[in-house]
Amino acid sequence: MKIENKKEIVKQLKEDFTKAQSVVFVDFTGLRARDLNLLRTKIRKVDGKLQVAKNTLIGRALDQIEKWPGGKFEGSTAIVLAFSEPLSPIKALVEFRKDSEKPEIKGGFFEGNWTNTEEVFQLSQIPQREELLAQVIAYLNTPVQRFITAASNPMRKLVTIVDALSNRKKGGV
Repeated sequence: MKIENKKEIVKQLKEDFTKAQSVVFVDFTGLRARDLNLLRTKIRKVDGKLQVAKNTLIGRALDQIEKWPGGKFEGSTAIVLAFSEPLSPIKALVEFRKDSEKPEIKGGFFEGNWTNTEEVFQLSQIPQREELLAQVIAYLNTPVQRFITAASNPMRKLVTIVDALSNRKKGGV
């Protein structure tokens, strides 16, 4: 690979790392090409990106980022990047791993901070933004519904009594 190509890849990786809301590094050793393509498709569906790059190029791009704790990657490294929803590609990756336990997660960045393998798995357990909003709305809505029900019960009783009196007067007249 020519040095110009390597410089372009490092530049693109640095841009991706700074744009991404979360980044996960995985070792895809032992993963068949069709499985890697399947994972790439699943991650793309949730507005993520799976990119394979040489460890030295990844290291050069990471050295230009402030929060990188340092160190070198070993083995075959792929990068999972999340651009719009930071948890969706992580969830897709962990879901994919359930069958074969591959690819192996090396660590990553979440909201600009380095996360280890265990923290990546913990992040995959957090509900999506939409799920959290729905839960909050449900919690906020429950007391309101109870209040409306409690407030409307006396009104129903009053309407029933007035209706009964009205029917009595009509029948008695």
